[in-house]
Amino acid sequence: MSDGDDDQKIEGRGILSLVASFLENPVMTNLLMIFLIVGGLMTAVTMRSEVFPTVDVGTITVSVNYPGATPLEVEDSITRRVEEAVLGINGVERVRSYAFENRASVVLELEDFVDAYRIKDEVQAEIDALIDFPPGNAEEPIVAVTQSLSNVLTLVLVGQAAEEDLRRTAELLERDLLTLEVVSAVNLRGTRAREISIEVSEDTLRKYGFTFTEIADAVRRSSLELSGGTIKTESGQILLRTDAKARVVNSSRTSPCAPQRVVS
Repeated sequence: MSDGDDDQKIEGRGILSLVASFLENPVMTNLLMIFLIVGGLMTAVTMRSEVFPTVDVGTITVSVNYPGATPLEVEDSITRRVEEAVLGINGVERVRSYAFENRASVVLELEDFVDAYRIKDEVQAEIDALIDFPPGNAEEPIVAVTQSLSNVLTLVLVGQAAEEDLRRTAELLERDLLTLEVVSAVNLRGTRAREISIEVSEDTLRKYGFTFTEIADAVRRSSLELSGGTIKTESGQILLRTDAKARVVNSSRTSPCAPQRVVS
């Protein structure tokens, strides 16, 4: 007889002996059945269920706005320094950086089963420890744990009112919704971006001998936010930047390149 047959006989005997023990001890069998039923009911009642479950993406994003900077300046002064600061943090598996015009983004991919919020605090501490960071006219870096969000509810605001009034009401509603503990994010959609409109009558154009192209060029020259390059010194680098971008109506009216006569 082969060894395989012997193993099958031993296994069969073990199953039969287990069944026989249950048959010979009905009290133990009933107690085990009651334990399994009660345990299953308790698990079903206490089990957490979500219609829109939260998915752990496992990444942390560092975003920095740098108005007027070129991608090369963003890489040299922001992304490279952030990469060097966070590469040694335990739990960070991979670092990817993106340098765009006027902004930078650094994405940290985390290892499995690590506390993302603990690593976020470490990343924030390492960035705060950098000297002369953020540079120049750059805004403060924003460190955030990437979360997967799902749309739960859509509210539509309608009424016999001007577009600006509807937008203002929607912004108030957005702020009120964000105060609720169960709401993590609110996105405002369907609104047009704000803009400054400069209207000039034909009489004004004839009076001063202007064309629409000349007025557009004057406004464009008076609203600039450009990088002027870098000056290397013994103590470091000095970034040159022109920050004369018009953001309100009065700034366009009083601009030296766009005199009062441009706007009627």
